[in-house]
Amino acid sequence: EDAELKAAAHREIAAAVAPGTARITNTSSIPVDELAGRVPSPADLVGVHFMNPPYLIGTLEVVRGPRTGERAMAAVKELLSVLDRKGIVVGDGPGFVTSRVLHRMINDAANVVAEGRATVEDVDALMEGCLGHPTGPLRTADLIGIDNLVDSLTVLYERTGDEGCRPSELLLRKVAEGDHGRKTGRGFYEYGVR
Repeated sequence: EDAELKAAAHREIAAAVAPGTARITNTSSIPVDELAGRVPSPADLVGVHFMNPPYLIGTLEVVRGPRTGERAMAAVKELLSVLDRKGIVVGDGPGFVTSRVLHRMINDAANVVAEGRATVEDVDALMEGCLGHPTGPLRTADLIGIDNLVDSLTVLYERTGDEGCRPSELLLRKVAEGDHGRKTGRGFYEYGVR
């Protein structure tokens, strides 16, 4: 994720719409207030984190930054109702809730595999069978896109200093090799298309 690229897009959007029009940023890790400080009408900016795949997952994070106004929040709530989505409002900060927790877990899972303590399949089977996750962390990484995951972990690491968010060497190697997950046909698993 590139904060300046997102801010530039929001400056263009703000110039094209009336003041007071809610603007949504779909981000998994960049704090909303970091973007709000770079755009006009920061009260109109709301973070909405759609989960992958968005056509299957009806719950999402709605991130209210410190400068986000009531009018923008009400507009987003109405939009999500029309889309038949459940938004859970969370506080602003790197990774919000889901990415902060999930991406570190995926990073740890990749490290466990890289250290030779378990196979990819065993890590996922344990998380599914013992903890009730519908999809294991490494299959989830393939769904998110390992390249997207590395970008998000980098944002988290740079903004929090949390060593657990420094992207795993295994994740970095997969990105360098073009194994980004389902979208490229190979990640932690093979998907039969390349």
